[in-house]
Amino acid sequence: MRFLIVDDSMNDRELVVRRLKREFPAAEYVEVGLPEDLDAAIVHDQFDIVLTDYQLNWANGLQILKTVKQRYPDVPVLMVTGTGSEEIAVEGLRSGLSNYILKSHLERLPQAVHESLEKVRLQKQYDEALLQLRQSEERYREIFEQGLTASLCVHLRESFSPVMLPLHISLAFLLK
Repeated sequence: MRFLIVDDSMNDRELVVRRLKREFPAAEYVEVGLPEDLDAAIVHDQFDIVLTDYQLNWANGLQILKTVKQRYPDVPVLMVTGTGSEEIAVEGLRSGLSNYILKSHLERLPQAVHESLEKVRLQKQYDEALLQLRQSEERYREIFEQGLTASLCVHLRESFSPVMLPLHISLAFLLK
């Protein structure tokens, strides 16, 4: 699993990574503190989850959310911030933020990560099931339509047999 941690405070990034390593010791952690590093990470790397602070020197967490979602719409983004408000949290959640955690409550972070990853997994499962259902419906629709066509042909053949047999005999006689 790969985490992208976006925060302009090296100390805060270290706190977040330290807390996450207790729950996810085998994970990779990419830390970003500068805008050019964020751009490079987003272009060149793949992440399973992104954690961002709200108040950065060069942007805010909602802008980071938008940037990440443009390139990776299915990757969960969590905002881990020491500043912010209910309005920011609501705006973020409406914009696709997976969760909003205050830095003073980092003990909630591992559970929020698990929930966000589970939500992505369930959404993928749902999307796959929906795709399979649509494909199945299309196959049955084709079978039904082909069956209707075959049934109509048999019905027409049976309906017109009394007429077609004499007509066929007459045509055969005329063509001799």
